[in-house]
Amino acid sequence: MRWQSSVAFVPRSCRLAAWARIATGAHHPGTPPVTSADRKAQVLSGTIGFLGEVFMFPRLLPLLLCVGCSEYDFHNKMETEPPGDDTPRLPTISVTPSTIALGVVEPGQTGDEVVTIANIGEADLVVSDLTLATGAGWAITATGLDTIAPDEATSAVLTWDSMDSASGADTLSVASNDPEAPVVDVALSWSLDADAPPQGELAITPRSHDFGLVDVGLTQTVRFTVANIGDGALTVDDLQFSATSTELAMSTLAVPLPWDLAPGDTETLDVTYTPVDDISDEGAVLARSDAGDQQADVFGNGKTFDGFSTGWYVWDPRNPIPTTTDSDHVVDHHGDEDVYFYENSGMHGMTDSTDRAGDFAILRDYVIANAGAPIVPSGPFDWDESSTVSQFNEATFTYFLCDFFLPADADPSTYTIESGNVDDGIRVIVNGHILGHQKLGQSSGAWTLEYAVPGAVNTLVIILVDDAAVHKYVRGLGFWHDGALVEG
Repeated sequence: MRWQSSVAFVPRSCRLAAWARIATGAHHPGTPPVTSADRKAQVLSGTIGFLGEVFMFPRLLPLLLCVGCSEYDFHNKMETEPPGDDTPRLPTISVTPSTIALGVVEPGQTGDEVVTIANIGEADLVVSDLTLATGAGWAITATGLDTIAPDEATSAVLTWDSMDSASGADTLSVASNDPEAPVVDVALSWSLDADAPPQGELAITPRSHDFGLVDVGLTQTVRFTVANIGDGALTVDDLQFSATSTELAMSTLAVPLPWDLAPGDTETLDVTYTPVDDISDEGAVLARSDAGDQQADVFGNGKTFDGFSTGWYVWDPRNPIPTTTDSDHVVDHHGDEDVYFYENSGMHGMTDSTDRAGDFAILRDYVIANAGAPIVPSGPFDWDESSTVSQFNEATFTYFLCDFFLPADADPSTYTIESGNVDDGIRVIVNGHILGHQKLGQSSGAWTLEYAVPGAVNTLVIILVDDAAVHKYVRGLGFWHDGALVEG
């Protein structure tokens, strides 16, 4: 706060500039400065020096000034300068509760606790990390939001489990961009009754088993061990088995339930797999006890053919398909790769597929559903038919599918699929991956089975395109391994 005494600007027409000079203490250049005593005398006498001249004014000059120039006035006022609001806006964290003390809990007991993280400041609060000092007996199962606006809050969920630790003492640390409290700690605790009896702990081994590829009609068995690895007794009172088909089954128990297991005791159960088709199967064993539940998973896949492959499934729809409906796939020569976009299955010959496994499964099912029994040649496979296409803007597609099996120790790079000449072109696909093409005029083709999986059944699809009249054929199809034709 300051006292300000000022005189408003007076126009020359009012001849009051001199008064302003007296009030401000200014003087005309070339004249001696006017002292405060001089100004006082001049005001009292009515004489004021202005630009080297002396003017006489009545002693009522202040009154005349106020009357003669009423649009201007003198100001004597108390002025208060408002303080500048340059205080930075900051986030402020609030974490509740500050302590979670559960007291004495039962062995094997679990539960959830919620911690609320609020922003009571004026800027966004960024929660950068939530950590536990030891992680013994506690786990962070939900972290909530990373960024919290002013006057908003989020929640973190902590799960405690008295089976995971003998002591539940831990600390939750919440790190944020609050400059006053960059890390806020929440004390966590629970304890077991010192007089509580020791507890059993259930375990199943193996936790999972894959039968792999099993010939249809054969049976394989896996044995699971159910054990008590804890310090106290437990009772297994229920065993449940679920599966996608009856090809997987749990055998009759050698020892009927319930199983009372002392520490270190075990019992066993068997699961069998007898595939009847080439569809993959899976199942699960669930053991329930008074010390908790445990699950083990099983998988398997049937193999429907002997030897290396099924032979060739052939599907020839023979209906011409227009090849001019998509401007991004213009067909302009025999065997043009754009032509496969129009093939009958609707999967576009796997062109630009974004779901390789799903699209290839549809393509495979389309061929198998229409092809009939496979052709098993004694050597390389030849196929030849007359053309049904009469104009260049149409095409027909013929499908050749073969499931084949690579031994578990096989190197796919040593296997190839090869062909002789074709009319008008072929696309070669293994497990959804396009290996390449061959066009009319090329005498042969060969592609490495790099996408085949050892120890599993793989699928090869060859799409023959015919986009010109007279003939359509593929000759000399066969699998080769290290330079030798693979039979069977």
